Amino acid sequence: MQQKLRVGVIGLGFMGRTHVAGYQSAAQAGLPVSLVAVADARVHEILAGSSGGGNLSTAGTTGPLVADSVRRYAAAAELIADADVDAISLCTPTDTHVELSLAILRAGKHLLLEKPVAVASADVERLRDAARDNGRVCMPAMVMRFWPGWEWLADRIRDANLGPLRSLELERRGSRPTWNAFYHDDARSGGALVDLHIHDSDFVFSCFGMPSAVTSVGSLNQVTTLYHYPTSQANPSLVVASGGWGQSPGFGFRMRYLANFERATADFDLSRGDRPVLLSDDRSSEPLELPLLSGYDAEIRHFVEVVAGRARPRATLDDAVAVARLLEAERRSLESGGTVRL
Repeated sequence: MQQKLRVGVIGLGFMGRTHVAGYQSAAQAGLPVSLVAVADARVHEILAGSSGGGNLSTAGTTGPLVADSVRRYAAAAELIADADVDAISLCTPTDTHVELSLAILRAGKHLLLEKPVAVASADVERLRDAARDNGRVCMPAMVMRFWPGWEWLADRIRDANLGPLRSLELERRGSRPTWNAFYHDDARSGGALVDLHIHDSDFVFSCFGMPSAVTSVGSLNQVTTLYHYPTSQANPSLVVASGGWGQSPGFGFRMRYLANFERATADFDLSRGDRPVLLSDDRSSEPLELPLLSGYDAEIRHFVEVVAGRARPRATLDDAVAVARLLEAERRSLESGGTVRL
C-alpha cells in the first residue's frame, strides 16, 4: 500500500481554509494524502468557528474545519519542525513567503506556495535558487492554470482546434479585500497588480510566453495592460487584461474572458455557475460541459501527484520569476505612462 503524504497547512485565512478543504476532498476521493497539522496565530479562534472572506466560494463543506486528530500550532515554526509532516501548503501574507519557504525547504518538506511568491522578482529568484538543488517539490499555486474554462481555453489555444486565436480579453474585478489589513498596505501586498491581476498575467505568460513589451494604464489597484507579441499567424493581434480593486464593496466579484478564435468565440463569465463558458460559432451559441472539480481542488490533487512522482509540476518557480518580472514591467509602464520593453 502506498504511504500517505502527510500535509500541514500554515495560515488559516480564506486561502488556507481552501487548501484544508482541498486536501480533505482529495483524501475522500482516494488520493494517498492526509491533513495532519495546521498552524495560525489565531488557530484556536478560527477552528472554534471564526470565518474570513474571499473572492471565490469554496462552499460545499459543513461541520468542523478539521478533525480533532489534526495537530494545531500557533506558530509556523512549530509546524515546520513537526517530523510527521511531509509537505506544507503555505498560505500566509506575501511578505512572509520567502523566509518561511526557505525554512520549510531546509526542514526537508515539499511545498505548495500560494501566489504571489513575492512582490519583488529578486526575492522569487532567491527562493528559486535555494530550491533548485533541494530535492523537494516547491510549486507556486497558480490556480488559473487549473480552473475549469481557463484550462479548456489554454488547451484550445495550444491545439488550435477552433483555429488560431485572434484576440483575448481578460477581466477580473472586485473591491479591496477587507478580511485582512495586509491588503491595505500596497508595499506588503503589491496592490491589486501583484495580488489579483497576477492571475491574468500568469495565464497570458503560460499561453504565449513573455511578451516583447507591455503598455499599462490606470493605477496599482485598477490596471489595464496590453501585452505586445510579434505579429504572426500563431500570435493573437490583441491580448489585454483589465481588473483590480477599484469597485465598491456591493459590486461583488467579476471574472470573465472573451476569446475570439478563427472559427468560434468563447465567452467565460464566472456568474454563470457551473456552465460559465458559452461557445459561439456561425450557427449557434451553446454552454460547454466542464469538469465540476474546482480549480483549487484540481491544483491540490496535482501537487499530490507531483510529490508522488506521477506528474511534472504545471507551475514552477522559473515561471514565478518570469511573471514577477512581467508584473514589474507593468508597474514601470504605469509609473512612466509609456510602453516598457522586456
